Amino acid sequence: MAGTAPESRPGSRPSQRGPARAGRTRRPRPALLPHFVGVASGVLLIAAAFLPWYAADIAPPFQAVSASGWDATVFARLAAICGGLVAVGSAVPVLGSGHPALTAGRRTALGFAVAGLAVLAAALVAFRLVVLPDPADLLSRQIGLYAAALAAAGCVLAGVGQAAGRSGP
Repeated sequence: MAGTAPESRPGSRPSQRGPARAGRTRRPRPALLPHFVGVASGVLLIAAAFLPWYAADIAPPFQAVSASGWDATVFARLAAICGGLVAVGSAVPVLGSGHPALTAGRRTALGFAVAGLAVLAAALVAFRLVVLPDPADLLSRQIGLYAAALAAAGCVLAGVGQAAGRSGP
C-alpha cells in the first residue's frame, strides 16, 4: 500500500485539489515581502532624515550640539524624498493589485523605478556616511545617519526584489 496515492486509500477523504477545482484558474499574486520591506524602509528613511546625523565633537566644558540630517545637508533631504517615493512605489502594486491598468509590465517597470530610486538614496546616504560636511574634523556621526544607511539598504533590497519578481499574468 506504500505506492498508492492518498486519494485511493480506503477511508481517506478526497483531495480538494482534484477535478472539483480544476475549472478554476488562479491568477498568480505578486510576492508581498519586497513591497512591505520597501514601504517600511522608505518610511524609516524619512524618519531617519530628522534624527541627529552629526554632533560637534568637543570636549567639556562645552556642550555638544547635534544636527539632524535635514538641517545638516541637502543629501539627507534628497534621500528622504527618495525614501518617500520608494514607499509610495512599493505600496501601489499591493493596493492596486486588482486594477486592470496595473499590468505585469507596468508592475515590473515600477519595480525598476523603485530600485533606481533606492540606489540613488543609498548613494546619497553612503556619501554622507563617508564624507562628513565641513568642518569635518569637529563632527562625529550619530544614530540617524546609521539608521538612514540601514533604511537605504532595505530600500535597495526591496527594489531589487520588486524588479526581479514575477507577478501578474
